Amino acid sequence: MTDSRSLDPFQADPERLMDSQQGQLRIAARIIVIACLCMGTIAYIGHARLGDVDGHAVFISPYFALVMILCGLALHAARAYTRHAPLFGIAMIGMLVWALIAPRWYDAWVNGRTVSAAFATSVALLGALVALALRNKEVRRPPSAWPRLGASLTALLGIALPTLLSYGLIENDIVTRQRFANASARTVANEITERISRTVAFAGRQAQRWKVMGHVPSQAFLREEFDNHLSDFLFFDGFALVDTGPSIVAMSNRAGVTSDWVRDSITNRSLRSVLDHVIDSGNPHFVLDDRLSGNQNIGLIITPQSNPAMKGWYTITRLNLVNIFMRAIAKTPRGYFSINHDGRTLYRTADTPPENPFAAGELTIALNHDLDLKLAYAYAKAPGDLGADVLPEFVLLAGLLFTFLLGSSQRLARIARERSDQLSHSALHDPLTGLPNRRMLEQTLQDACTRARTGKSSVSVVFLDLDGIKLINDSMGHRIGDTVLMEASDRLLNDVQLDGSVTHLGGDEFVLLFPGLELRQVQERTQHIMHELAKPYFVTGKALRVTTNAGITISDGHTRDHMQLVREADLAMLRAKQDGQNTWHTYTEDLSARVADRLELRNDLQSALDAGALELHYQPIIAGHSGRVVGVEALVRWRHPTRGYISPSRFIPLSEETGQIASLTEWVLATACRDSDALRKKGFSALPVIINISPLYFQRTDFVEKIRKNLSDATLPATLLSIEITEGVLLDDKEAAILKLTQLRDMGIQTSIDDFGTGYSNLNYLKNLPIFKVKIDRSFVTDVVHDPAAAAIAQGIISMAHHLGLKVIAEGVETESQLAFLKRSHCDEFQGYLFARPLTFDELIDRLSENSGHFTTQPLDTATSERVLLLVDDEQNILNALTRLLRRDGYRILTANNAPQALELLARHEVQVIVSDQRMPEMTGTEFFSKVKEMYPATTRMILSGYTDLKSVTEAINHGAIYKFITKPWDDESLRKDIEQAFIDQRSRDVQEILNAERERLR
Repeated sequence: MTDSRSLDPFQADPERLMDSQQGQLRIAARIIVIACLCMGTIAYIGHARLGDVDGHAVFISPYFALVMILCGLALHAARAYTRHAPLFGIAMIGMLVWALIAPRWYDAWVNGRTVSAAFATSVALLGALVALALRNKEVRRPPSAWPRLGASLTALLGIALPTLLSYGLIENDIVTRQRFANASARTVANEITERISRTVAFAGRQAQRWKVMGHVPSQAFLREEFDNHLSDFLFFDGFALVDTGPSIVAMSNRAGVTSDWVRDSITNRSLRSVLDHVIDSGNPHFVLDDRLSGNQNIGLIITPQSNPAMKGWYTITRLNLVNIFMRAIAKTPRGYFSINHDGRTLYRTADTPPENPFAAGELTIALNHDLDLKLAYAYAKAPGDLGADVLPEFVLLAGLLFTFLLGSSQRLARIARERSDQLSHSALHDPLTGLPNRRMLEQTLQDACTRARTGKSSVSVVFLDLDGIKLINDSMGHRIGDTVLMEASDRLLNDVQLDGSVTHLGGDEFVLLFPGLELRQVQERTQHIMHELAKPYFVTGKALRVTTNAGITISDGHTRDHMQLVREADLAMLRAKQDGQNTWHTYTEDLSARVADRLELRNDLQSALDAGALELHYQPIIAGHSGRVVGVEALVRWRHPTRGYISPSRFIPLSEETGQIASLTEWVLATACRDSDALRKKGFSALPVIINISPLYFQRTDFVEKIRKNLSDATLPATLLSIEITEGVLLDDKEAAILKLTQLRDMGIQTSIDDFGTGYSNLNYLKNLPIFKVKIDRSFVTDVVHDPAAAAIAQGIISMAHHLGLKVIAEGVETESQLAFLKRSHCDEFQGYLFARPLTFDELIDRLSENSGHFTTQPLDTATSERVLLLVDDEQNILNALTRLLRRDGYRILTANNAPQALELLARHEVQVIVSDQRMPEMTGTEFFSKVKEMYPATTRMILSGYTDLKSVTEAINHGAIYKFITKPWDDESLRKDIEQAFIDQRSRDVQEILNAERERLR
């Protein structure tokens, strides 16, 4: 007789068990026994916790749970008494067939979690097959011969934990769906309440507007207003104004709606009974028409009129409730909704509710107008929605398999296998995340390309780069960063494991592989993955977030180097970073060409730096009060041997990316210092050279020492060197930046803020910065004459800088009008093509010598004693006639045929009075005066127009703030008097402003 312990799969000799089919069957029997008992018990508890919906179980029913427990007990008996095992197996099959055939049992579980029930059935059937397979030649084991406690606990733990976890996932899914359904229903109820309330409030506001009129509106006015409402709001079907007769004063209906509804409503007794209450309350009231049913839903808003001239009158507004209900329900995911009132169905999304809903209920919609609606809802799973259903079964199956392997594997063999697996896994997987590494990606990608070629399909590669991991590592430690990476890899794996693969290249870079998908599908999947990765990562009680950049490439598999696809996706990812971060980009062939071009440009730039092939040009800076050159800005130029001059906007950012900016800046510093010393020796001793400093170079710890060394090497006084920085230098370390600027100031070097107003404009730090000048960016200067916003910004910068004791430079000055406007705004210095283009050093010497340090332009018209009149009209004969008429009065007359010409003249001349036509092709006179009012508020503005309609006059008054409106044709004497009076009023305002300013000074 064999020792009973040798029959225990957890204690018998491992080699013997490996060779014994009975041993494997007994291991399976034990696992299925515990699985049936656990599933049945937990299923019963789950039903008790969750209950049912509409009489159907939302979990495995208690009847089916009882069947599972009975199956487990039967299989345990079969395991103990192997002689009768086939009989117990047949009994288990009979119980399951009974559960499927009996209607009570069938309805109890098929209408609930069908996947879970089917899985439980499969487990029980597998146990029955194991019982049938146990040969009865085995020696009978007494019932009390139970395995040792430790082995039993191991088996129980191996099954109970995944069972609890899987049923916990099921319960969580059910609860989540029910909460979602309830929240969606509340959202629909709130949306209906809000929409009806808004319509009632709208009717009330309409009554208030009519009250202000003080008289009965005209029929045309009422029809126009009603028609406008019907056009603007789809849920209005008709309007009617009813007097005390009751008679219909005015009515308007949507197309397809007859007028009978108004007469029926007036004569309806139920509505008449409501009308007295409404008129007494003085507030709009929402009612339902009792004659309606089904889907023909009509709501009425009765609004009493508070206009004294309309006392006792009321407005009836007809609402299309179907439109309101449909719009409210459209904002929620698809479900069944039914809206009822007093037993009548006003609207429903389907003829019948869905079968077997996982959530259903009814809400009351209180409209606060003596009217309540009932909202019934039901949600059922969509066909084929098995995503959340399959996961618990997968977890439980994994637990069963794991327990089976745990009991059947011998310890030494398992250790050897684990070591082997570890070596293999380490060679092909990332040690941190456990995902495949680059080596495995090469194999996987090669296989995918082969299948794509043979199957004439496609293979797509997505390159992901997580932004924010480095910041987490630097601020919180690598352990936290590794935790975030592992959770991100888990999210990726869960998202793509069904139809793709994920690889961790290292650091914060991942590669996704999708075989057989179209480009549009890959793009949609990429967007979804980026959304998932953007969700917070909860580590040590903190919610951390990262963003993702993605590059996508697709191929038919015909490529010699399959890793080229990874490089292409990488290039697309880099392009996504350039497009603004946290986005994706699809690879195009021009990206490779662009990278090759940038690589070639980088090499050529380094060659130019090594060979000294760069050039330094100088653009003069002109003092506004004298026209003298007060400095020159050093601008680096690169004449490529084959491409010609390359714009600095191309190679400067490239040098910052590649680190060549340090060598480039040091060359500019050395060259500019030598040239400045040469200027000093040629007699231009008070002409400092201004150098632009990159924020990257400014952040170097030896920046100040580099400046000091270059000054020393060139024997150049520090006062002859100035630097320009952008506001970006304050972004990283403000205190260090202020310290460096202070050291430069102490040396005698002046600092200017370049491109002011376009970057990090922190005015709090600006007041403390040791700087001397700010430079208005050319983007504001370009539009300063025609754009009131640009003019206001430029004037604001000038005023603010002067109050801080700073000088202001305007760069990009190209026209006389720009110069005149900026001079009038008290700008100190100017730079631009109006004076000179960037010059070579020799050309600069020649220009300075020729003009004695002056770069003159036409003088600004600053005459203020003249009476300057500006006439604007697109018809030249009108301008000629006005000029002839008004010339005798001694005005200095300026004429313009359009608004842009007029703005140019206003920038160059001190104009007191403007007379403009209203209808001009490019912009109307009111639009023109709107700009003039903002830019030149002291001017007196008059409209001269042949169109005297109310709208034209209103526009002129409201938008242009005009002084007077004069019609065409005009009376000569009246026009002369009006213009003379305008100048008198203008002079009076000027005198008053002077007196007010003097009073303020004396105070």
